[in-house]
Parts: sequence; structure tokens; C-alpha cells
Amino acid sequence: MRKPTGKAAKMLGDAPPPIFNPVETKVELFPGMKTDGLETRSSMDQAEIERLCTELLDSCAPERAHLFRELHQSYLVRGLTNLPSGYASLDASRPWILFWILHSLELLGLFDRRHSEADARRIYAFLDRCQASTGGFGGGPGQIAHLAPTYAATMSLVILGSEAGWKIVDRQRMYNFLMSVKRKEGLLKGGFAVTVGGEVDTRGTYITLAVASILNIVTPELVEGVAEFVGRNQTYEGGIGAEPGNEAHGGYTYCGLAALRIINRTDAVDLDALLRWATQRQMSLEGGFQGRTNKLVDSCYSWWVGGIFPLIQPLLNPMQRLTASDKTETNTSTETETET
Repeated sequence: MRKPTGKAAKMLGDAPPPIFNPVETKVELFPGMKTDGLETRSSMDQAEIERLCTELLDSCAPERAHLFRELHQSYLVRGLTNLPSGYASLDASRPWILFWILHSLELLGLFDRRHSEADARRIYAFLDRCQASTGGFGGGPGQIAHLAPTYAATMSLVILGSEAGWKIVDRQRMYNFLMSVKRKEGLLKGGFAVTVGGEVDTRGTYITLAVASILNIVTPELVEGVAEFVGRNQTYEGGIGAEPGNEAHGGYTYCGLAALRIINRTDAVDLDALLRWATQRQMSLEGGFQGRTNKLVDSCYSWWVGGIFPLIQPLLNPMQRLTASDKTETNTSTETETET
């Protein structure tokens, strides 16, 4: 078997060597939830999750925990050509399934570009059929353009990393599609609808900027009002919601901060409040993250909230914040001079 070389492989190593050498298998856990004595559905669900996690952690020696790379590889590679019938409900998410598989293989160091040319050509042909005549990608061949599968398709091309793949993207039509879903007035000004006539939220705004940045089609016209839109979505808790007035949410907080990082406008939100909110989402006993206040720990939200910290960490130094602010002022000045 080829030696794994991906990001996860570098962190985990070739085999599951003991990370700890405990005297006994019982794990010392942090205290669980503290309540004021008032039982609610949320507190009872949380207590049950803590009970299940405690049983699992008490019965499993830390040195036995490892990642089954070969089983994951078999499952993922099989999914590239054949999916169970249950996946029919995800017919509008086929580029996402492709991206999840490719990204997992890449992280595991099991995606070999040199020996996957035939698979790559097949993937390019599939994504080309998903590309809408209006620009952007749909959830499958013949489906209307939507920002979510557009992001997944673009990221799949990034992983494959071939010029042949990038040639299928019509960049001008892509730009036209992105501009067609941009809100230019009202409370949601600066945001992007996920599709023509669809909902406008922080997710769509991040996806637009991520795709435009990768394809090198970011323009002042595209980013106008984006920072202000994201700033209006930050709540009193510190996190970011889908739109103004919505509850702070792990996924939207990641998307909002990532969007601001792309356009270098993190000054649009209160970073200290955002960091405080994000750290409070980690559950003391389970170790993972919840996505919203008073919710249960969740592996999906652990990804979203966990991803906030690499984005915000470089901004914690006051001098780095000042530099970012200076760059923003310089960019604004340059744009004004150009328009004049």
C-alpha cells in the first residue's frame, strides 16, 4: 500500500502508535453541564449525551483510538462510481458528494493524481454537464445554477489540480451568475441569494467570494456592501447569523468570518466578541463543539466552529489588526482614485 502523504496522514502518522501511556484505561473527564436546578428538554438531552460519552470514554483506552484509513479508502473510492439507492434523495447535491469524497481522500493522503487520470477525465465530464448555461453549477446535469453546488464543483477542481479541469469553467458566465444573485438594496444589500429567487444568507456570501477568489474574478462591484452585510448579521452574543436578526450559528459564523478574510474586511465585526462566542461553544465533557447556545455537541458543528480559530488566530495580534485596517483604507482610497 502506498504511504499516505496527506494532511491528516502527516498528523496521524503511518500507524496508530500509543499517544498516551495511562496507568489505567479510565479517562479523567472535565465536569459536565451545570444547571440552576431547573430541568428542561435541553438540559435532559444534554445530560443523556454526557452519560453516553462518559460510558464510551471510560471503556476505551486512549491508545486504542485510531483512524481506519484502509476502510475509509475503500468506502470513498466505491462512492466515486456507485452509491446506494438511499442517496437518491441527494440528487440535487451530486457535486457535494463528489467534493466530500475527493477531499476526504486528499486529507488521508490516498488521492494519487498520477494514477487517477481516467477518473479525473470522468469527473470533468460530469461537472461540465452540471454547469448551467447561465453560469455556475447545478446540483446535477440539467439542474439550475445554485451557489452551493457551484462551491462544491469549484473545490473539486481545486483538489484535482489540472488545467484540463479549469478549462471547463466559463469564467465570464460564472461572474454574470454571481452578480445576478447579488442583492443591491434593502436590509440584505451586499448579500447573495443561493440561486435566482432563493434565500439570501451569510453562507451564499462566503461561497460567492470563495469561488470568485479562486477563479480570480473578484471585483469592487462584486464585493460592494459585503462587509456591511456580514457586520449586520453579527448578534449580541458575538457570533454571526444567517441574516440580520437571526440567532448566532456556528456555520454562518465561519462563513461570515471567512468571507471577511477573503476581502480583508474583518474590521466589520467585533472580533473579541466573536472569539468569546466561539470558545464558549466547546462542550466541557465531550470536547466537541455545539453550533448554537444550548444545543448538543455535533461533529458537523465541531468542523464549522473549529474552523473559526485558524481564521481568527492571525488577527489576535493588535499590530496585525492595524495592518489589515491600513490595507482596507488603502484599497478604499485606490478604488476612489480609480473612480475619480
